[in-house]
Amino acid sequence: MTALPLSHAQRRLWFLEHMGPGGAAYHLATAVRLTGPVSVRALGAALADVVERHEPLRTVYSDEPRQIILEPALARPELTVTTVSADELDDAVRAATSAPFRIDERPPFRAALFRTGPEDHLLVLTAHHIAVDGWSIPLLIRDLGTAYRARAAGLPGPDWPELPVRYSDYTLWQRELLGDPTDPRSLRTRQTEYWTRVLADLPDTPALPTDRPRPATARHHGARAPLTCDPERYRDLVRLAHEHRCTSFMAVHALLAVLLGRLGADDDSVLGAAVSGRTEEPMADLVGFFVNTLVLRTDLSGDPTFRQVLDRVRQVDLDAYAHQDLPFDLLVEALNPSRSLAHHPLFQVLLAFESHEAAQLDFGALRAERHPVDGPPAAKVDLTFQLTEDSGLTGYLEYDTDLFEPDTAEAIPARLNLLLDAVVADPDRPVADIDLRTPDERELIAAGRPDDRGPVTTLPQSLADQAARTPDAPAVVCGATTLTYADLHARADELAARLAETGAAPGGIVAVAMPRSLDFVIAILAVLKSGCAYLPVDPELPTARVEDMLAETRPVCVLTEKGIRVGAPGRPGASAGPPLPEHPAYVIHTSGSTGRPKGVVVPHAAIDNRLRWMQDEYPLQAGDRVLHKTPAGFDVSVWELFWPLREGAVMVVAGPDEHRDPARLARTIREQGVTIAHFVPSMLDLFLGEPEAADCTGLRRVFASGEALPTETARRFHETLPEVSLVNLYGPTEAAVDVTHQPYDPADDGPVPIGLPVARTRTYVLDKALRPCPPGVPGELYLAGAQLADGYLRRPALSATRFVADPYGPPGSRMYRTGDIVRQRRDGVLLYLGRTDQQVKLHGRRLELGEIESLLRADGSVGNCCAVLHAAEQRLIAYVTPGAQAPPDPARLRARLAERLPAAAVPNAIVVLDRLPLTPNGKLDRAALPLPAPPTRSTDPDNAPRTPQEKAVARAFAAVLGLPEPDRDTDFFGSGGHSLLAVRLARRLREEFGTDVPVQAVFRWPTVAGLARNLADASSDGTEPLLTLRSGGEGAPLFFVHPGTGLSWCYHRLLEHVDTDRPAYALQAPGLSGRELPTGVEEMADDYLRRIRQIQPEGPYHLLGWSLGGRIAHAMAVRLRQSGEQVGLLALFDSHPTSDDPADDDELTRQALANLCDGHDDVGFAEIRARVPLLTDAEPDRIRAVLQVGVTHLRLAQDFVPDCYDGDLVLLTARGAEPPDLGWSRFVTGRVTVVPVDCGHYDMFTTAVERTGRLLDPFLAVPAPEELS
Repeated sequence: MTALPLSHAQRRLWFLEHMGPGGAAYHLATAVRLTGPVSVRALGAALADVVERHEPLRTVYSDEPRQIILEPALARPELTVTTVSADELDDAVRAATSAPFRIDERPPFRAALFRTGPEDHLLVLTAHHIAVDGWSIPLLIRDLGTAYRARAAGLPGPDWPELPVRYSDYTLWQRELLGDPTDPRSLRTRQTEYWTRVLADLPDTPALPTDRPRPATARHHGARAPLTCDPERYRDLVRLAHEHRCTSFMAVHALLAVLLGRLGADDDSVLGAAVSGRTEEPMADLVGFFVNTLVLRTDLSGDPTFRQVLDRVRQVDLDAYAHQDLPFDLLVEALNPSRSLAHHPLFQVLLAFESHEAAQLDFGALRAERHPVDGPPAAKVDLTFQLTEDSGLTGYLEYDTDLFEPDTAEAIPARLNLLLDAVVADPDRPVADIDLRTPDERELIAAGRPDDRGPVTTLPQSLADQAARTPDAPAVVCGATTLTYADLHARADELAARLAETGAAPGGIVAVAMPRSLDFVIAILAVLKSGCAYLPVDPELPTARVEDMLAETRPVCVLTEKGIRVGAPGRPGASAGPPLPEHPAYVIHTSGSTGRPKGVVVPHAAIDNRLRWMQDEYPLQAGDRVLHKTPAGFDVSVWELFWPLREGAVMVVAGPDEHRDPARLARTIREQGVTIAHFVPSMLDLFLGEPEAADCTGLRRVFASGEALPTETARRFHETLPEVSLVNLYGPTEAAVDVTHQPYDPADDGPVPIGLPVARTRTYVLDKALRPCPPGVPGELYLAGAQLADGYLRRPALSATRFVADPYGPPGSRMYRTGDIVRQRRDGVLLYLGRTDQQVKLHGRRLELGEIESLLRADGSVGNCCAVLHAAEQRLIAYVTPGAQAPPDPARLRARLAERLPAAAVPNAIVVLDRLPLTPNGKLDRAALPLPAPPTRSTDPDNAPRTPQEKAVARAFAAVLGLPEPDRDTDFFGSGGHSLLAVRLARRLREEFGTDVPVQAVFRWPTVAGLARNLADASSDGTEPLLTLRSGGEGAPLFFVHPGTGLSWCYHRLLEHVDTDRPAYALQAPGLSGRELPTGVEEMADDYLRRIRQIQPEGPYHLLGWSLGGRIAHAMAVRLRQSGEQVGLLALFDSHPTSDDPADDDELTRQALANLCDGHDDVGFAEIRARVPLLTDAEPDRIRAVLQVGVTHLRLAQDFVPDCYDGDLVLLTARGAEPPDLGWSRFVTGRVTVVPVDCGHYDMFTTAVERTGRLLDPFLAVPAPEELS
C-alpha cells in the first residue's frame, strides 16, 4: 500500500464526504447493454485488469486527507450478478447506483451485472467522483472492452501500452506546478491574484426566481427538468459563435450568461463551469479526478447585443482557461467568502458541458451499446445545466427542490429556447430587449384589466343614498354616543352649509385639523357634501410642517375643534352643484425624498372604485361594526370612514390616541363588538402580544397593510384568533389606498404575498426599460387603471416622473411607478421584495434584512425589531425592543443569528431601544434610528476559557489554528479556519471528548464558548433516554419527566429563568430511540426510577413533570415514598391526575399531534419538521414513529388512576384551570400549593417560559427534609 496526499480536487470531495457521508450526490454511473453470450468469468477478470491499470479505482481515502493506493490483489472488485425482469431493471439500477460508498474503508468503485434474458445483460459501473470524473467514463469503458476481449479469448490479460504516468504522479506534479504560496513568482500566487481581482465583490448568492426562501442548511434535494434545443437553431448559434472565434462552449456560456442576467442577476452574471483539468498530454488516457471548477463572471452592463456578449464571454473564458491551474478549493481559501451550510461558495449555477464524440464500444463478440443511467437527482448547487452537444444540444436542468417548484424550474429551459431563437434571429438586438415570457405568461400583462362594476359615483352621493335607505339605523359609535344615519347627515348638512358660505365648492379643498372624534367624522362628511376635497391635518404635526401643507394646498378654510378658520379666498355663494366623479375627494400628504411633503390628489372615481371592489370581494353586512382607528393622514383611514357608511354598517370610532395602545384597542374591539379592523403589521404584532387579543373573538376579518406582513406575524395571528380571516392589502396613496389583496393561508409557510389586483386595476412588473419581467423575476411594480390619483398637488414636474404613459393600456392612459420591487408568480400573484431605493449591499454582498428581522422576532425577548445598513459607516445594525420575556441580550441575539445566517448577515451591533421611532402615520422612521455607541474592547478578565469543556475546545482551537491563547469569543473562521481545518478540529474534539462531533457543529457554533456549550447537542440525535440539562452545580439534582410527546427538550429554556444552580436531568421516552414501547404508566415509573438512581442512589429526590410528565412524576414519588425514600420536591406543570372519557385512535393521534406541535393538530410532515427541531430532517417513517410514542402514552394514560402520594405537591397551572387544583388533592396526603401561570397550556415552556421559571424558582430554593435537620 502507498499513502500519498490527495489532489486538490479530491480534497474538496473528501471534505464534502466527511460533512455528510452516505449520499449519492457525488456518484458517477454508467451502463453498457451487452447482447450475446456474456462470460461472467472474463468480465470479472477484465474488471480486475482495469482496476490494476488505473490507481484511483483501487484507492481508499482515510480520515486524514490522504489516498492509500492498494495492491491490485487487495482491491479486486466484486462483480454482482442478478437476474431481474425488464420491469424491475430500472429500480435495480437505481439501487445499485445510489448505495453509499465508505471511501475510508473500500475503494469507491463497483460493478453490477443484471441479466434480463439468456443473452441480454446490463453492466452497471458506479464510482465516487473522488476517483473518476466525467472524462474518465469513456476511457474506463474503452479499457474494460479491451480487457474483456483479451480475457474472453483466453489470454492472460490485455496487451495494452503502459500508461506514461499515473494519477499519483499527477497529485505530486500538481503541487510542484503550483509552487510555494509565499513566493510572489509562483504560479499559485500569480493565479490567485488574477482570480482575486476578477471575483472582487462577488455576491454570496445570485438573484434567481426561487419560490421559497433558502433553508439554513442545504439538503441537496434535487429534481430534473429536460432541456432540448432545436438542432437547427443550435447549429445557427454555433455558426454565429464561430464568426466571433468562439467555441461551442463559449456560445452556450454566452446564452446562459444572458439568461441568468434576465432571471435576476442583472449586469453581473456568474456561473461555475467544469473543465477537464487534463492540461498535459500524458494525462489524456488516465482515469481519475482531474476536473477543476472555474468561476466565470460576465459583465452585461451597457445594454449589449448578443454579438457583444459573445465577444465578452470569449475574453472571460480565455482568461479563465489561462488561469485554470489554481484548484477551486485553493480559490475558495484565498477569497474566503462567507461560509454557510445553506449554499455552495462563490456560485450557485453550474454549467456541465460535454462535446466529445461518443465512445466506440468494442466487447468482442458481444454487441455493446451505452445505456442511459440517470442517478438520483442531488442538487449540489441551486441550478445545474447538464448539457451534451451531439447533433444538437440536449440534457437537463437539475434544480434544488427546496428552492424551486417544478413549474418554475421547467420554465427556465423554455426561456433558454426563447432566448436561443431570438439571438440567432437577430444577434444585433440588445439582449435586454428580448421577451423571455412564454405565450401563456404574456397573458399575465392583462391581469386586472378593467371590468364593468356599474356606474361611477361620488362619496357624498353614495353616502347620502345609504342614509336614505336606513335613516334610523346606527351609523357611528364614539364612546357612549351613538348617531343614526339621519342624525349624522343632518349634522353634516348643517356644517356643509356653513362651509359653502365660506366659498367651499367642487374643486376646492378644506383642511380638517381635528383629533379623531365624532366631530371629526361629521366634519369630514360635511366637507364632502360641500363639494370640496378634504385635507386631513394631524394636530400633533410640527407647526412648520402644517404650515407647509396649508401653503401648498391653499384651502378654502380650516376646520378645527374651535370652529371654521377661513383660508384662501373662495367663491362665496357659488352654486356649482354636487361634485363630479373626476373632482378631487381628498388630498393626503406623503413624505418627500427632499423632506418636503407632497400632496396626493385622489378623485372620487378612484376611491369609489376601491370601495366598490372591497364590498364585492369582502362584503359588509348590516350587523358589522368597523373600527376607525387609523390616523386621518394615513390613507387607510379613508375606507375605515366611508366603507361602513356606504353599506349600512356601524363605524366604531377609537379614541384620539388609541391607535398607539394595543391594550386599549383590544378592550375597545371586545367591548364594542367590532367585527372588522385594520392594523399596520408592526402594530398587529404588538396587539397580538396583549393577553386580551385572544378574547377578541367577535372579529370577523382583519386587514393588514402599510408595510410588509411578516409570515411570523400572520402565523401568530392565526394561532391567536384561528376563526378570524386575515387579509394582506397593498397599495400606495397614489392609487386610492389599496390595489392588491391576498387572504392569508395558514397552510402556506412562505412569505405572505401582496396578492392579485383589485377590480379595474392593472399591475405590471417591469424592468428598467419598462419591459415586462417573466414570472419569478424581480422587477419594479407599476400600477394602472381606475384608481390612480390625479398626481401631486401643484407639483407637475414630480407628477410627470411618477405618473408616466402606460405602453400596455388604452391610448392616453397612465401608470404609476411605485418604486417597489416585486415578483409575479405564474398564477399572477405578486410578492413584495423591497424598495428600489433601499437596496442593501455590504462589502459587495446583498443582504436580506427581512430574514434578519424574522429571526429576531422569533426570539421571545424581542418585541419589535428592524435591521438597517448605515451606509456611511457600512455597518449593519439591528434595533430591538423588549418583548414579553427577559430583556434582550445583544450578545445572545447575535449568537442566535449566527446559528442561522451567513457571517456577513449577522449585524455588527444590536441596539436595544424602548420603542422603534415611527412616522406620524405609524410606519417605521428609519431616519430617526440612532447610531450605536462606538464599540469598546472587553477588559473582562473572565474572558479566558472557564469550564473544562471550554478549556478543551480552546486547546483544540490552538492546536489546529496555531493560536497561542484562544479566548471564549475566538471565532474559528475569523481566526484563519477553513473547511478542511474544520474537519481536523472536529476529529480532535472527538478524541478529546470521546464522542462524535460532526463537522457541521463547527459551522453552527464557531466560537470556543459556543462550541463548548453545544457539544452535547452536536453529538446526539436528541432522543437519548436521559438528557443532561445542566451537569454542574450545587445541591441535589432536579429530574424532569417528559410530557406526552416523550421529548424533554422543552425544559432546556426553563433553566435560563431560575436562579438555582443545581444539576438537572430530563427523562425521555425510550421508545424514541427504537426501544420497545411501555405497557403501562407503572412500568414507565419503575424504569425511570432505575435511571435516576444511577445518578443519585438515594434521596431526597426532586421530581418535576409537565402534563403527562406530571402524572408519571407523581407515580415515581409514590413508589419512592412506599420504599422509604425521601422526596424533597414534587412539582407538576398543568398536569391532570386522570384523563377525560376514552378517545378513539383518530382522536389520540390528533392529541399527539397537538402535543408535538404546541397545540396545532392540523399539520403535515413539512410543518412538523418546521415546528420540531429534532425532526427537521426526519423522513415520514421517523415522524410516524415519534407520533406513535405520543399515541401510546395517551392510550396508557386513559387507563391509569394514581395512588396516593404521602407528601406535599406544588402545582403550576395554566390559564382556566378547573378545579383550581385540577383534582390532585384526592391523590396526596399533604398540602397542594397551586401557582397560577397566566398563559396557555402549550405556552408554559415557550412564550411564557420566563414567567414559569420565575414562579417555580422559590420552590427550588426550599431545602429538602434532610437538609433542614
